Amino acid sequence: MKTIRISAVELDLLTPATALVQIKQFLQTPETKYVLTPNAGQLVSYRENLKLRNFLLNANLRLIDGWPLAVAVSLAEGKKWPRVTGSDLLPKLFRDLDNQVRVGIIGGTDGPSVLTQLKNKFPNLNLVLVNDEIWDETANNSKKIAELCEDSNVELLILALGHPKQELLAEDLSKQKILGLKLVLCFGASVDFLVGSQKRAPEFLQKIGFEWLYRLLLNPKKFAKRYLLAIWPSLILLVSAIRIRFFKN
Repeated sequence: MKTIRISAVELDLLTPATALVQIKQFLQTPETKYVLTPNAGQLVSYRENLKLRNFLLNANLRLIDGWPLAVAVSLAEGKKWPRVTGSDLLPKLFRDLDNQVRVGIIGGTDGPSVLTQLKNKFPNLNLVLVNDEIWDETANNSKKIAELCEDSNVELLILALGHPKQELLAEDLSKQKILGLKLVLCFGASVDFLVGSQKRAPEFLQKIGFEWLYRLLLNPKKFAKRYLLAIWPSLILLVSAIRIRFFKN
């Protein structure tokens, strides 16, 4: 698998189709695998937090999420690389999963509604755990999540808690031996998008890289600061990409 290091992140160069294949292959292995979807807005925390940075470095899959990363990778590689988002992968994965795979979700909003909607959308989905509690990123909470997974024999766990909480909890989970758990996906708001409790931008805005603007206009209070903080890391990404492309030799 080809990788590229840009600024503070190391990424695996996969298309959405090859990423989906790789994720399904992870479910066939005995050791727990971890999949992250870093984006430009997360670069500050990866730079400042050694624990997070090491977890990103050692994760089994680091997908290109967000347009600044996709543009930077495309510039560095000299060819277009697509975004690979959890929100796009999750419904495809749910459709393809064998109904014997036991799935758990930590995070999202309104657990009972999520359970009902997902079972209606994906009748073959073997959803055994949906927990919408408020979780802090503490080692004690990671132990509680591990216990929930073992109690329900979860094989595929989706952490839908947002960055950096989900990654910090996943990092703690990675230090534990959780019987039967094969795969952890840190997929942010993907579950909320899937059941409609949060709205994604229209597809044409996603394709031209303006999904962020749609989310900003929809909820300026939530996203204004987040996107402002992403401006400088995005510029650093582009500078790093130019250096890789033209000065790597």
